Amino acid sequence: MFKTILGPAGFNKPLPQKLFSFEVCTERRDEWTKLCQRVAWELIQIGFRYELSALDRQLVPNDEHRRDKIVADVFPPAHGIQLKDFPSWSRGLGAHSSELRAPYLDAFRRLLLRWPDVPSHFEHISFVTLTSPDEYTSLEVQLLVFYCQMFFDVSGRPPTILYEIPV
Repeated sequence: MFKTILGPAGFNKPLPQKLFSFEVCTERRDEWTKLCQRVAWELIQIGFRYELSALDRQLVPNDEHRRDKIVADVFPPAHGIQLKDFPSWSRGLGAHSSELRAPYLDAFRRLLLRWPDVPSHFEHISFVTLTSPDEYTSLEVQLLVFYCQMFFDVSGRPPTILYEIPV
């Protein structure tokens, strides 16, 4: 979009030397692009975590003493709601394999069970014990559709959704 507005000359200028208060020590456009992708990825991760916690707070008020733990379980250990490092591979809900996503999807499912109007069959499934790839995919989609619809119903806009780690 910006290239259309600025034209090709708009991208031939020197790269910024700072990103907020951080020094950017690169003269190469490909390194700058990679840095921007990682910053965008991190913002999406933080946005998803914040929105999930805020939606749970809206739908399950008066449960602050348990909320942090329940929401943190949806993400890999040592991450919780706060990102402490940039991972080198996709973990948690963004993992490539269903086996690696399973415990986090189960935690996500347990969190959704606290919400009103949750489909009753969510209570009787476990991603850790599923063996059929089709069944796994179907249930994963059902969880995500329920979450996205609930978020939209409460906020009036689509939620932030997770993306794979940029390589």
